[in-house]
Amino acid sequence: GWKSLLRLEASFRLGEFLLQCLALVFSAWVVVRFSEPGTLHLKYLLFLPMTWLVVRGGLAAASLGFPVLTLALTALILRAQVHGDAILGIQAFLLLLFGTALFLAAAISAQEAALRVRDRRSRHLGQLLEGSGAIPWEMDLDTGRCGYLGHSVEEVLKRPVEAWRKEPFWGQVIHPDDRLGFLKFLLALGRPDAPVPLGLILNELVSNALQHAFPPGQGGSLDIEIDQDARGWITLRVADSGQGLPPDQDLDSGGLGFQLVKALTDQLGGLLEIERRRGASFLLTFPPSPQRP
Repeated sequence: GWKSLLRLEASFRLGEFLLQCLALVFSAWVVVRFSEPGTLHLKYLLFLPMTWLVVRGGLAAASLGFPVLTLALTALILRAQVHGDAILGIQAFLLLLFGTALFLAAAISAQEAALRVRDRRSRHLGQLLEGSGAIPWEMDLDTGRCGYLGHSVEEVLKRPVEAWRKEPFWGQVIHPDDRLGFLKFLLALGRPDAPVPLGLILNELVSNALQHAFPPGQGGSLDIEIDQDARGWITLRVADSGQGLPPDQDLDSGGLGFQLVKALTDQLGGLLEIERRRGASFLLTFPPSPQRP
């Protein structure tokens, strides 16, 4: 299972580190043994095992490898009775070697940390999209065409991805009377952080209405309104004409979908309300620009 693989990977890393330490000790022996008398001119060979150690193990491995190399060189130099000038030279060289290795190791560790964060966020986004049924998409505001559209659109909306990319997004999704207003809304929304959480909120509220608002065999209406209030805040209302919510239903007592909508609303710095009217109605308001804490 996974635990066996993790143990195997840990054993492999430990074995590789021990092999790298042996390479450091062997290189130190070669430098002391085969350099010309009174010199340590082969000391540049030490760059090879140290680079291997740093590239494969990063900052942690480098910090463990430095003492190994220092102790090995010290023991070999004392045993070989190397000339004092050569000892001063190797000391200066080790400072250069250690400084270069630390810089390289720090850069590699920072890159690996950034990649781990990217992969973790990608996995979380994938789980969120899978759990909510949302369709990820990107749109070029200049042309109105989709630059990227998730493949789930073909399964959910029964049209291939290529067909959606050939025409403006709102050409098949938004009512003709609302297309101009939708475009103006996108252009006026000066929040690059808003489209993703806003799209997920809208997807969740619409999906909830389609699943629970209308009893089997009974139709109704579903209205989505986007506007601005007197403060200039963006308002999004999703309202249906269905059977409504139970009287004791609120956002805190809702299921996973409500918890997701609440978390995304907090991300926008907005407010989410349940409006008690015929059917179910949710009103989201959030500022048009991020608020300073």
